[in-house]
Amino acid sequence: MLKEIEHDGFPACYRAPEEKKVCYSDALQVTETGASIQLQALLNHTTERLLYSRLDEIDKFTCDDLTLISKWGCDGASGQSEYK
Repeated sequence: MLKEIEHDGFPACYRAPEEKKVCYSDALQVTETGASIQLQALLNHTTERLLYSRLDEIDKFTCDDLTLISKWGCDGASGQSEYK
């Protein structure tokens, strides 16, 4: 159906690994036993990705100062994966 409207909805296979690398922060440290990242680096990367995904709408506005408002944890879902 996508080909009928001349729209290539799926990226080429060789682009998938390249795009996947962009989704991870450079500050991510992975070892055999776990992974860690500084909170500020995680927030910076998240903000960059959010802004990148909405470039078409952000270009309409001129703004020099943006604030990221977010919530971390305490959603009540932390014990849902524990089994008896």
